[in-house]
Amino acid sequence: MEDKRTVLDGDRIYLRPIRESDADDITQNVNDPEVVRWTLLIPYPYPDDGAIQFIRMAEKSMLERSSYIFGIILRKSDSLIGVISLDKVEWTHRVSKVGYWLGQDHWGLGYMAEATALIVRFGFEQLGLFRIEAVILEDNVRSAKVLTKCRFRKEGTERSRYYKDGRRFNGTLYSLLPSDLDPA
Repeated sequence: MEDKRTVLDGDRIYLRPIRESDADDITQNVNDPEVVRWTLLIPYPYPDDGAIQFIRMAEKSMLERSSYIFGIILRKSDSLIGVISLDKVEWTHRVSKVGYWLGQDHWGLGYMAEATALIVRFGFEQLGLFRIEAVILEDNVRSAKVLTKCRFRKEGTERSRYYKDGRRFNGTLYSLLPSDLDPA
């Protein structure tokens, strides 16, 4: 049974720690070149044992409190449609990075903005973080839209920061502080 503090309830989705029973949903959603195109660490094609290895790493990271990795669960079908995380938590500085991916069938429906709002609230309210960062590949327009909708601020460009598929890419850094969520 899940610890109630690690189930984050939204309107159409909820977030919960991933588990071995999610392996097929993870593989099905992430084994898509368009999904992987915007990520830095997910291989394509996705290996047969990739989901199980990822789930084990996620469980270990959650226990160590170094990363908090959640499945994005569609409430109406109770199926995993993506993953969102607070990675590389720096407890001294109370900073973390948000990362995510969503199955292509679920793009453009507002699920990622809902998931991002949930994990941000978890980070600030339950973990006591002071700053949450996001770094995206510069041309990732959809992700930029999610971040700005969730009130992240663009801080700048990391020139030629990332290497993927034999090419260099710029990264765009965003950040969010609790005060950014205060009504204007």
